[in-house]
Amino acid sequence: MCFLCGQRLIEQSGVTFGYIHKGLRLNNDEIYRLRNTDIKKSLNNKKLYLVLDLDHTLLNSTQLNHMTAEEEYLISPPDSLPDELKGSLFRLDFMHMMTKLRPFIRTFLKEASEMFEMYMYTIGDRAYALEMAKLLDPKKEYFGDRMITR
Repeated sequence: MCFLCGQRLIEQSGVTFGYIHKGLRLNNDEIYRLRNTDIKKSLNNKKLYLVLDLDHTLLNSTQLNHMTAEEEYLISPPDSLPDELKGSLFRLDFMHMMTKLRPFIRTFLKEASEMFEMYMYTIGDRAYALEMAKLLDPKKEYFGDRMITR
């Protein structure tokens, strides 16, 4: 069954993984094998999986042209920002957006990574997720390359 439209797929079986690679489809035997491997790995590491949504959970992003007049001071150079915003507010000119990390997000990620194998999720595209991962996890110690995107 197609996970996008719900239509039955007669000549093709398995599951598509287009978010990993366009056109990737795994048959049921391979999915079963991978699932068993993952379960064994998870049990050996004694870590559960935790999927964290980017937007409105780990951070907030907005397009620069959507900012109100009251928010325009945030577009100023980082040195002129209030102390509480330094290190958590980022202007990404090439994407025409501002992103603010949630308070204490780095502490949360550090502590959660000790208990969980974490995945980043966004309805946005992969390019957006990669840029947000650079802000949240520049050393790739929490998420690595584990992200699920549109």
